[in-house]
Amino acid sequence: MINKLFLVTFLFTSFNIFSQKVMSIEDSEKTYAKDSLQELYFYRIMSDEITECFDVSPELFLVEWSKFTREITKYMKENNFLFGKQMKGLIEVYFNKNGNIDYFFISLRDPEFPKEKFDKMLKLLGEFSKDYKFTIEAKQAFSNMGGISFVQ
Repeated sequence: MINKLFLVTFLFTSFNIFSQKVMSIEDSEKTYAKDSLQELYFYRIMSDEITECFDVSPELFLVEWSKFTREITKYMKENNFLFGKQMKGLIEVYFNKNGNIDYFFISLRDPEFPKEKFDKMLKLLGEFSKDYKFTIEAKQAFSNMGGISFVQ
C-alpha cells in the first residue's frame, strides 16, 4: 500500500513539474480519479481543519479566493475574451505548496457555448495559470472549488 501511494505521488508530482493541466471539469473527471488528487492536495478548506494547510481562517481564505476569481475575469477581459453575455461557471483549482497552479478545471453553465470559443478560453486560462501565484502561503498542496461569473 505504501509503495502504491509513493508511486502515485511520484507520478503526479514529477508530471506536474513539467506541465499544468487546464481542461473542462467533465474531461478532468474522465482523466483523473478524484480520490487520487485528493490524496495529494488538501481539500477541506472550509472546515476547522484549514489550519492543517494555512495559518488563516476560512473567512480570510474566501476573501483571497474571491480576489483570485476576479484576477481570472480581469485577465480574460485584458486579453479580449468576451463571452457576449453574463456567464457563470464552476472552477476547481489545484495549487502546489508554492501557490502555483497545477490543475485548473472549469465548467460553464451554458451548454450552447461554442466549443471553439471554449478551447480558446482554456488556452487563455493556461497562460494565466503559468504565472499566477496564490496570495496566502500554504503548508502543503491544496485545492478548492467555487463559482465564477464573467460579466460582459
